[in-house]
Amino acid sequence: MSIKKEKVLLGMSGGIDSTAAAVILMEQGYQVVGATFKVIDNEKTDHTVKDAEKACEKLGIEHHVLDYIDTFKETVISDFIDMYKKGRTPNPCVKCNKEIKYDKFLKSAEKLGIHKIATGQYGRIVEEDRNYYVKKSVNKKKDQSYYLYNIKYENLKNILLPIGELDSKSEARQIASKSGIDFHSKVESQDICFIKDDNYQEFLKNYIDQNLEGEFIDAEGNTLGKHKGIQNYTVGQRKGLGIALGEPHYVIDINYQTKDITLGLKEDLYSSECILREFNILYPEIDLENEEFNAKVRYSHKEEKITIKKDGDNLIIKFKNPVRAVTLGQSLVFYKRDYLIGGGIIDK
Repeated sequence: MSIKKEKVLLGMSGGIDSTAAAVILMEQGYQVVGATFKVIDNEKTDHTVKDAEKACEKLGIEHHVLDYIDTFKETVISDFIDMYKKGRTPNPCVKCNKEIKYDKFLKSAEKLGIHKIATGQYGRIVEEDRNYYVKKSVNKKKDQSYYLYNIKYENLKNILLPIGELDSKSEARQIASKSGIDFHSKVESQDICFIKDDNYQEFLKNYIDQNLEGEFIDAEGNTLGKHKGIQNYTVGQRKGLGIALGEPHYVIDINYQTKDITLGLKEDLYSSECILREFNILYPEIDLENEEFNAKVRYSHKEEKITIKKDGDNLIIKFKNPVRAVTLGQSLVFYKRDYLIGGGIIDK
């Protein structure tokens, strides 16, 4: 009598990471079912679906296409537009992980009678002393645990991150090659999936019709010149300001109520604290106010030492050393060693 294998629904793009994840899961004894998210209707998505179908066919596994176009538009794209209207700089991948990858996808799996999902993200979910924890991936250069802070704790037991234990991208490539697929011509995408040519300003023109133009000012409120709309700028920006001031100036602050953009010198970019809203703490029992944590103020930023104080529905974050270009709308994510503790959206 054969033992029935446990099913897992794996997010498949047909790329190296998701294919390696499929191979690992199959070697671990799971019955893998592939699923490709359709979040936008364009040629790039069509190519992804075809690549995933080919990969699943090579692997001999079932494949589904999950239509999340409406949900993606209502959550990720609408938030992206609203944030820029308010002079914020959002990270749509954080929103997508929260609303699509680790929420909608889990619900889709349940509808298929599958209780576990998996993705090709670089991170780890481990069980220690009967508790589940999110940890950085072994491959620190590729670690994507930053995007996982919004996962609900009760869902951790149903999520698998198979490539989080791999040492390198080359190891992932080697494992994926077991599928018999040629990945040499496959280019790893770094762009925002719904923005053509990574030109967010051109994208926003189609959705923002109100006048968001205003004035560049200095820290004392003196007018320096006119700007082309707060949606076209981000904190820390120096190039493309369209104003000559003798020495390099940077965007220090964006006030969406007055439409003023404050410019300053490089040294004015540093902050000693910020407010975190819409935060999620993976482990409510942790004593936030009596610990020191390591934090990243954006995905590619080095870690900074912080302390935390609660303030109603927000957290006040204090940096041990001033941090450059703390940007409203980005996520601040904090850790204790390799363990992800939580994160939220940066506000004033």
